Amino acid sequence: MKLAPMGGQYTGHVYAPAWSPDGKRLAYTQVTSRSGDTDIMVLDLGSGKVRRLTFTNCLNTGASWNPSGTQIAFESDRDGGPQIFLMEADGSNMRRLTQKGNYNTSPCWSPSGSMIAFVARFEGKFDLFVYKLGEGKDYQITTGISSSENPAWSPDERRLVFSSGSLAGKRLFTTDLSGNQTLPFGNLTGCEMPEWTRSR
Repeated sequence: MKLAPMGGQYTGHVYAPAWSPDGKRLAYTQVTSRSGDTDIMVLDLGSGKVRRLTFTNCLNTGASWNPSGTQIAFESDRDGGPQIFLMEADGSNMRRLTQKGNYNTSPCWSPSGSMIAFVARFEGKFDLFVYKLGEGKDYQITTGISSSENPAWSPDERRLVFSSGSLAGKRLFTTDLSGNQTLPFGNLTGCEMPEWTRSR
């Protein structure tokens, strides 16, 4: 069944879908101009209505819901290089979260909603960082690895799983939040976009 785009004024390509925690809404990225600008949209499954949350001539993508479904973290290059922004689930109260460096992407909200993991370009490569919302500070997690991308949280928030390496040789790794226990996860290559499922 086709969910998006639903027609109307903006019918460009769509990608990067993200379900709300209650499964009733779907956030996604949609191309909204001929120049390739993108915006965050939210589809309400019950009504079939789509709401556009961002309105800028730039790239907005990578929506990540907080556990209660009331806020969305996303990346945007509206201030130049990509940065992490926060907004309410209706698009209001939009504000920039990350302030360091000029390239921060891939926000991923922790299960409790107290932290957001993200990827930052630091000293010529990508490393994992964690922003602690209660402190208003971010902390570098990985270092000395060729590239750290696509973070996802363990259900207990004690570890992150992520991919690292060249495109064809990407492998999965896990790390604790100190970065001192970074370990390879399995022997498969060509792995990206990991997700850590909850036990039942």
